[in-house]
Parts: sequence; structure tokens; C-alpha cells
Amino acid sequence: MLRAAALALTAALALSAAASAMTPAQALAKQLKKSMQAYYTKSNPGLKITTVKCTIAKSGKSGHCVAHFTVASQHAEGVFQLQETIDPTIGSVSTKTVGVSCKDTRTGKKRPC
Repeated sequence: MLRAAALALTAALALSAAASAMTPAQALAKQLKKSMQAYYTKSNPGLKITTVKCTIAKSGKSGHCVAHFTVASQHAEGVFQLQETIDPTIGSVSTKTVGVSCKDTRTGKKRPC
């Protein structure tokens, strides 16, 4: 059903708290959700990214995100585990899917992704 995919994106992490109501982690999550949804709309049209939450290390050079998703037609929901490598000098972010888990929405039991 789903393949763990390595995604590459460039996000504007240089947003300052003064210029935006978002933290850099929130800005990353927003951009990542948009990028992932665009990717999966083409590769797996039934997959919907629901929420993405990110944390960025104090160094600003790495991060970790979890992206929740659903596939209604297959009664599935799941979570992608993502790692980010960040170059804060240019705002470049490289994202890698490091894990995915799924469950059946009807039974709550684990299922293949």
C-alpha cells in the first residue's frame, strides 16, 4: 500500500518569531505537510496527511517529525517517522522517512503499510 519515501524539500526556516506567529518547528511542519501531501496525491491519491509535528534540535541542524495520515478507502491510518538534516545558513532541509506504522481503523489492529 505505502512505500516509505525519501523526500527532499527546501523550507524557509529563517522565519523569526517576531516576523511570524510560527516557530521554526511549526514552519517546518507546515511546509513538510504541504510537500508530503503533494507527493502522495500523485503516488497514492487516497492518502491524506492529517497532522505533522516537528521538533528541531537546539543546534538547528537536525530535526524529527511525525506525520499522521489516513487512507479512508482502505480503512487505514498511520504515522510516518521522519528525520531532517537542516542547513540553517541557507534554509535547506533534507527529509528522510525512517519508519512507518499503520493500523486498521475498524479493528485498531496493526496492519501492513
